[in-house]
Amino acid sequence: MKKSKNQVVFTHEVKDVAGYSYLYTKTVRLPEGKPELIIEHTLKNTGKKTIITDVYNHNFFIIDHEPTGPNIKIGFPFEVTGKWNREDNPAVIDRRSIKYTRDLQPRESVFMGDLLGHNQTVEDYDFRIENLKTGAGVRITCDRPVSKIVYWASATTSCPEPYIDINVPVGEQFTWTNTYEFYTRQSKLNEIDRSIAALRKGELTVKAKGGEQITIEQISHQFWFGCAIANNPFNGSMPEEETKQYKEKFLANFNAAVTENAVKWGNMEREKGQVNYSLVDNILEWTTENKIPLRGHNVFWGISRYVQPWLKEMDDMELEQTLKDRAETLATRYKGRFAEYDLNNEMIHGNYYEDRLGPEITKKMAEWMHNGDPEANLYLNDYDITTGNKLPEYMAHIRTLLQQGVPIAGIGVQGHLHAETFDRYELKRSLDSLALFNLPICITEFNMPGQRSKYMNDRTLKMTAEEEAINAAELVDFYRICFAHPAVKGIIMWGFWENANWLPASSMYRADWTATPTADAYHDLVFGEWWTKTSGIVDRNGTFSTTAFYGKYKITADGITKIVDFDRNSDKVLVDFTK
Repeated sequence: MKKSKNQVVFTHEVKDVAGYSYLYTKTVRLPEGKPELIIEHTLKNTGKKTIITDVYNHNFFIIDHEPTGPNIKIGFPFEVTGKWNREDNPAVIDRRSIKYTRDLQPRESVFMGDLLGHNQTVEDYDFRIENLKTGAGVRITCDRPVSKIVYWASATTSCPEPYIDINVPVGEQFTWTNTYEFYTRQSKLNEIDRSIAALRKGELTVKAKGGEQITIEQISHQFWFGCAIANNPFNGSMPEEETKQYKEKFLANFNAAVTENAVKWGNMEREKGQVNYSLVDNILEWTTENKIPLRGHNVFWGISRYVQPWLKEMDDMELEQTLKDRAETLATRYKGRFAEYDLNNEMIHGNYYEDRLGPEITKKMAEWMHNGDPEANLYLNDYDITTGNKLPEYMAHIRTLLQQGVPIAGIGVQGHLHAETFDRYELKRSLDSLALFNLPICITEFNMPGQRSKYMNDRTLKMTAEEEAINAAELVDFYRICFAHPAVKGIIMWGFWENANWLPASSMYRADWTATPTADAYHDLVFGEWWTKTSGIVDRNGTFSTTAFYGKYKITADGITKIVDFDRNSDKVLVDFTK
């Protein structure tokens, strides 16, 4: 054994045991400045026979002295299956995690001899043991594929025990590395804040006469902080005073929008040939007047129950022609007016049009849209992605469409399918995975709490004060993770007022228009922490500089005001008042 400042090296040599000999070295080291433990293994075959075996790590961890129970969660990058060793088991499988219904008692244990659901890949050797009470945890990874997993827990520790296969021919060596990344809630927040500062802020410099007073006031964000627009404020069915309040609150909180239902084909053309454009026209008129970019949701929706019955009565030739007419007419009528469209909604969950007309129909839909508007930005949009549950299917779907040559402008990811809380790790992992396509990502439909919460089953439920505070914190964390991600261009809420929100508990404003703690937290974040408003004196060199969030600004020097767009594509901007 050899010791140095940050590492210990163990060496074990075996010679000529029934033809087997090897030299094994294990280095345990602590990287400087990182909360990590790294174990590097080298096995050299010095014998006369190939070494074929497997090896595993126990991974015994106790985090903040928390006993094994409901405050401990074990996370996996795949949906877990398997059989426990006993029926009355306090450990339960919850999709991609193992949780506990109660504390384990002294000398009590749980065991699963073959935890299933993983592929034999490096990506599936990625586990997290987390203390939900304190937010502290450890992430366990390896640079070799996982071949088998055993799970064991006692009253004090939970242990995912992953195996790797080893095959070392004579004279060769085999290496593998285990990495343990330790984190706390605060360390994760600090990492997110550093990313936000690097991604969402740049240097804004004003050039003016030395000694002059400068004021810099942000008008709006470049990043989309948006919301869905309901039908009733724009179709005359909402009382005048409520409509006024709705529009005022929308403009006070959001800088982007999406049609909640107005553009859906089933809403525009319930009966064949009777197309209602007036509602879409009204919404577009208002968003254009207020310089709000508007998403068109959606051109097609191939989930069978959302396809109008009169479409299903057509033969294939007539159906395809009708789809073509819908796309070309819509795109032509609104050419250049929608910022982007969801082309065919939720395709990985069902696609009636593909089932009827074949796998090329999505490409045809895109071509028809571009016949009417060559510059139309066409997005995909699907759900249960940020949970990780449908991420593999969505990734495969996107690859297929890109291989077909479908002109995808961006990736839409809904944010409904969590419960009262969400999995921070899975949200980040899903965004990282989708970012590999080098396309912008938009969180297109967001609610907190989500569809898997108790508030979906009973929409009359009201939150307690404690629940409202927790919900506000959950929303802030979701927004932080997304705002810190370089691929994400915006987050669109799916409703903000209790009387016009499909999931009322997720509203920022109650029925009487009083703000919830969620609204206050949102406002403090978007228009406080992430907002730039400053002033100062121009120095003797004639400059005043500050870091500022990307967006639109009103800058004033010596009574003269300029409106400036500060774009993320240029991390520096110079505003010159000397010319």
